[in-house]
Amino acid sequence: MKKLLAIIAVLGCVLGLTSYLRIQAQDRNDIIEKATLQDQTGRVVKKLTSHQAQDLQVALTVKLPAGETMVTLADQDNAKLMTGEITVDSNQEVTAMVDQKRQLIFKNGQSQDQTVDLVVPMKITPAPLSKDLQLKLNVADPDQEYELEKIAVVSKEAETTTEETKETTGEADAKLATETNDDTKKASDKTSDTKTAKKSEKKPTKKSVKPSTKKATTSKDSKTTKGTQSNQQTAGKTQSQKSATTDSEEDATEAEEDEAVQKRMATKQLTEAPPAVPTDSIRISRGQVEMEEWSKELSIGGTLLENTTDVELIKKELTDPNIKIDGYYGSYAPGKFDFFETHYHSSYHRKSAEDGWGGDGEIAYAVAIDNKPTLKATDSIIVYYPNVGFYTEQANVETPDQPMGAIVEISKIEYHNEIDGAPKNGRIYMDFSNNFYSGLVYKGIRTFDIDVTFVNKDASKALDFPDGDGDKYLNYFTFGSLNGNDKDQHEWAGTNSGLKGKLADGAFIENHDDIWYEGIGAGVAKGKTGDWGDYLGSVDYELGAVSFPMVGTKQPFMLRSDAGFTWQSFSSGYVMPLEQPDPQKTVHSTGEVKPENNDLDGVTIDRDEEDTDFLYYTIYQPTYKIPTESIAKPNAITMWDELPAGVTVNKKNIKLFNTTGERIRIRPRDITIEENGKVTYKLSKAEIEALTFNGDSFAIQMKVKLDSDFVGTLENDAEIEFNSGEKLLTWKKKTNRVITHYFRGTYQFEKIDSTTKKSLAGAEFIIQDKDDNYLKFDTNGKRTGEVADKNEATVLKGDDNGNFKITGLKTGTYTLIETKAPDGYTIGEPTKFTISSDKQTGPIESKQVENDPEYSLPITGGHGIIWFIIVGLMLILSALAIWRTHPRGG
Repeated sequence: MKKLLAIIAVLGCVLGLTSYLRIQAQDRNDIIEKATLQDQTGRVVKKLTSHQAQDLQVALTVKLPAGETMVTLADQDNAKLMTGEITVDSNQEVTAMVDQKRQLIFKNGQSQDQTVDLVVPMKITPAPLSKDLQLKLNVADPDQEYELEKIAVVSKEAETTTEETKETTGEADAKLATETNDDTKKASDKTSDTKTAKKSEKKPTKKSVKPSTKKATTSKDSKTTKGTQSNQQTAGKTQSQKSATTDSEEDATEAEEDEAVQKRMATKQLTEAPPAVPTDSIRISRGQVEMEEWSKELSIGGTLLENTTDVELIKKELTDPNIKIDGYYGSYAPGKFDFFETHYHSSYHRKSAEDGWGGDGEIAYAVAIDNKPTLKATDSIIVYYPNVGFYTEQANVETPDQPMGAIVEISKIEYHNEIDGAPKNGRIYMDFSNNFYSGLVYKGIRTFDIDVTFVNKDASKALDFPDGDGDKYLNYFTFGSLNGNDKDQHEWAGTNSGLKGKLADGAFIENHDDIWYEGIGAGVAKGKTGDWGDYLGSVDYELGAVSFPMVGTKQPFMLRSDAGFTWQSFSSGYVMPLEQPDPQKTVHSTGEVKPENNDLDGVTIDRDEEDTDFLYYTIYQPTYKIPTESIAKPNAITMWDELPAGVTVNKKNIKLFNTTGERIRIRPRDITIEENGKVTYKLSKAEIEALTFNGDSFAIQMKVKLDSDFVGTLENDAEIEFNSGEKLLTWKKKTNRVITHYFRGTYQFEKIDSTTKKSLAGAEFIIQDKDDNYLKFDTNGKRTGEVADKNEATVLKGDDNGNFKITGLKTGTYTLIETKAPDGYTIGEPTKFTISSDKQTGPIESKQVENDPEYSLPITGGHGIIWFIIVGLMLILSALAIWRTHPRGG
């Protein structure tokens, strides 16, 4: 019996010890390894708005024993878990759900412990007047408690402090939050640990579990390391003094770092979150980036801003008097400001004063990186430009007219180790202009991928660009200003599309396997000597650029700077010059430069009535748009014109006008005028560069002089040639022909005796036109009109010599009708005469109008009467002879 009791006692001890060891083992295993409060986008929440209900979630990493485990929110009147099944990020046989009692129930169907990740929805409404919120999770068996990081609670008024923060409270909280990297965790973990430990002292029956700090203890920035350094600095003090000093220094450091982090966090709410790249698309024909299009605001985000505390977003507006226009590099000494924070880059395009802009609307956003945190290939900066240009879906539309935006994703960012020519202790940054064409400036970065997705007006659909016909594409994306001025400091552009880039003939660009294109030439400013002009509008700007075809919805590019500091523009303009549209010619009476000023084309002019000695020929040459359609200008522009006989021109009266209407006054000018009237005008390089290619027309105007005696027809056209040194890039276009008729509407008459040819005075006339109307004249003989009634016509009289002149007649045939003859004369027959536009070859013609006297025989003047007398005598003598022969009639 004793042996039996001993065996039972031993078994009881063994079973009791086993149960105790099992319970202790469970106590040693932390069920909740990590818990983080997040918004619905997955970003860590650092601040909440009081009295504001918000839908959030808690991200959990839990290590579950076999069987069932229950987790609840402890003593939380302002927070509750949302009921329903929960998706578990695991391939194991683990399920989770929140039941109607708001209890999170796990079931592990495996016999071994399983570690799983999951996200549990919850709703939180912070109490009014509370300063913070402390969430705690309780594990029922084993009995454990886990405290999440304390969340700051602010009032609604404090939350919305600037006009720029227009998101809802939840959105603003999400933007203020950032999830720190494990390698750079701050001492907030330790603060939470300390407070959790104090809670445990009050509740010894529960085991307090702190967030994991395994990686944080090895971080240079961790509070554990800083605490150790503080202890070393206070050696020699008593233990209590050392402990008090350490706590004080740690509290001060924590407060300072918390303030710095909060300040940096606040900069990340400067813009709304950019939209996601849309999955739906629109098939388009063409899309063009316009130089004169600005986005009112940019939206900037990406994982680099969200997950890295050492990244700051800085906004700069030219309306701010503290923002200067200049280049910038970085600070020259620790503690000094970075110039990029206070400068708008001089290379960025700016709005013209004529449009009322000039500093009114230009904005730049800098993404600044401190301390070179570790970058992953997936770390990104995403920029949304609501307004960059226009697109069209129709192939036959000449000018795209649908608003176009762009979403730009930058990734695979690599730092630059050496930044020659710039201070090395300034911050690393990318700087974006709200004018998409202006592109970006980057410093301290060697290379990165840049993917561009163009979108419609509300960014709901991506623009799908068509494939090329062979190697001909309708749409290009061009990177210009690729310099190779200094050794090992070249600038590069590349593509991941697999499509070959397009280079201008003779370009200073080296192609590396159709992927990377390296600038190797010396681009120079205007007036300097180099390989090509590094300024928009240069006649050889395209020699430092590469154009990539745009196909599909995403345009994948790459940029690189060997120097680690550069500016890069964005353009849809082609790298080759384009064929020009046909020129237009006008002829007009004034020097006004407007295509509609064409008042002498097809007109007949009476030089007596409109006594002008000059007229104007103007040639209007339309341009294509730079940099929208192309970035390249023709290398040479020549105009030819052969003036008609009767007009001449002087070099000083040949003028060049820009597309803006302003006259371009650049000397010397290459103009030749030959004896046959042929004019050749070759524009100089400076004149071509002065021309603004904006789709409007520049003009060449000639003021020509008419010969004083010219009467006739002037016909004229001209030619303009764009030449870029290659046969396929040379286009000569002829203008339309303009015609002007000149005549003199003057006719002179002289009244004479038909026999003696002497002048006769006293005759009166009226004039009838070809339409049987009768003309009226003023006292000077100038035509004033016509009437149908003959009796109302103006009676014209000659002077003492019988001469008179009429003017102002239109071209055509007229009839001079004599209504009264000179005394002793009969009225003459009607006389036809013509006003012609044929060239006048001599003095104005005088028309002689003859009259016969009323007598049958002439009395005076001439030999006619002698013959009458002789004939009369002969008849009388014949009659006498007959009478003598037959006196009696026999």
